[in-house]
Amino acid sequence: CISDVSEHLVSIVIPAASYHASVLHRALESVYAQSLPCEVVVIDDTEQHGAGWARNQGVAKVTTPFVSFLDADDWFIPTAIEDMLSVYQQGYYVYPDDYQGDKIHATPDSEVYLIAESWHVVSALVPTAAHHLIGGFDETLPALEDKDYYLKLQANGICGIRCNKPLVHYTDDGLRSKQFQ
Repeated sequence: CISDVSEHLVSIVIPAASYHASVLHRALESVYAQSLPCEVVVIDDTEQHGAGWARNQGVAKVTTPFVSFLDADDWFIPTAIEDMLSVYQQGYYVYPDDYQGDKIHATPDSEVYLIAESWHVVSALVPTAAHHLIGGFDETLPALEDKDYYLKLQANGICGIRCNKPLVHYTDDGLRSKQFQ
């Protein structure tokens, strides 16, 4: 589904499988509560093609200059999109710190992301053109498709800028998190 499309700057793509039915409302409420209105695209992945496939399907419907991704079991704080846009610089993408339960996960700077066993949440702010430039997510990967995606952006000269505020509540209790620990 796509919300009313108006003069939005950002579309938020949410892949949702049947096992997300009990938590999807929380993700959607966090999008509708944004201080900067956003378009929302929910992709029904009932057949479990995978998060990469669902995100690519969602971006195919996007007409805004920026896209962000939100897993159905995660949620944004109300100023997340506005805060990421405030640090955006042309030629980059923006990634935030995140909450993991009651702890803050401070994401390393972009250069460390390339060489370390570190990561940031999929919920970054990405220029839609950059997504198309790299061909989107690798739909063949059963896991870590988000890390692959951001490494492909960086390999194409689109590095990340850290917004050093926790802007998303990340949960690792999803089905894939349990399968690929």
